[in-house]
Amino acid sequence: MVHVIITFTIDPANSLEVVKQIIQEFIVAIRQNEPDTLLYRSFQEVDKPYHFYHIMTFANAEAQQLHRDSSYCSSFVKKLYPLCSQSPEARSLAEIPPM
Repeated sequence: MVHVIITFTIDPANSLEVVKQIIQEFIVAIRQNEPDTLLYRSFQEVDKPYHFYHIMTFANAEAQQLHRDSSYCSSFVKKLYPLCSQSPEARSLAEIPPM
């Protein structure tokens, strides 16, 4: 499995409602088209509402590549990234399994 977290901060000059709509549309497209994306969740910080986290789990590297190469991912990036105060940061994660 492949686990990733992406963090980003929206420039406060932009509408949070617009940002949330962009994110919601993206998640719908993922759920409709990516059966091997096992988890895709978006979180907004309560105390810092312009800070967001996307957490995802892909069944394998091929599923992650399918996600990256999709037209809706490209559209999401084109819509969201200009609204950010700095470039989103992706980090690969290793799960610590239970004992």
